[in-house]
Amino acid sequence: MNKKTLLLVLAVVIALGTSGTVFSGSAFAEQKGHIPSSPEENSAVEENVIYVHGFGPIHKLDYLIRYGEGDLVILGVDAGWIPKESIVYQEALKDVNILYLRPPASNEGYAPINNKTVSETNKKNQKLFAQQMVRLLGKKFPTQRVVLFGFSRGGWYLDELYKELKDHGREVLLAWCNDACPGDDKTVFGYPAIEEDGIPVYVAVSMRDGGKIVARTKQYGESGNPDIVFFKQYDCKHGELSAAAAEDIRNALKPYE
Repeated sequence: MNKKTLLLVLAVVIALGTSGTVFSGSAFAEQKGHIPSSPEENSAVEENVIYVHGFGPIHKLDYLIRYGEGDLVILGVDAGWIPKESIVYQEALKDVNILYLRPPASNEGYAPINNKTVSETNKKNQKLFAQQMVRLLGKKFPTQRVVLFGFSRGGWYLDELYKELKDHGREVLLAWCNDACPGDDKTVFGYPAIEEDGIPVYVAVSMRDGGKIVARTKQYGESGNPDIVFFKQYDCKHGELSAAAAEDIRNALKPYE
């Protein structure tokens, strides 16, 4: 390692401090999170941060973990970040294992405004995100069967997450779409890889605000796609949908317990 490279590495280490995890290429050092040591601790939620290097600049990535019971885990992807309104803090899901993520907001993993296609660059970033997050899932919940959950922009990542989970031999039980259907102004993309394998898709739609993605998700839910086994509209705002749908999410998990 030459002097210039060494100085660059040291600068990155100093900038990050000790509060985060660095993901870089194929190798990363994982920050040790809190794992409950007794049943009484299972109601606690771990809030943590990792730093993802590979989407461009280093981005902070927030994640939440709820250690519940049983041999299934919800792998969820958020859009904005209001943890208390996420599925992790809903009373109906307090006994469920959950790993809940917010991807770096500027990684262009979803279709940008005025871009009518999912470009290869965006798909590459979705895949990179999926590779790193499935590895994180493997460290936190190495054996559990997986339920995929996407809220709003988080839905853009579900197909690549599914493919990565499949490549790792992880069983995916269902996919839950919470105002989260990928597409553009003209086309509803849906989840091609998930649908191709016949994974059941659950679609939840808010009835107030949310813009184009809400309208697109409603169109998806009403499309007659045979893989969609559940479609429901909720009288709530876009940002309130996770709380409004929590009981139905819990009921969807019961057949798999």
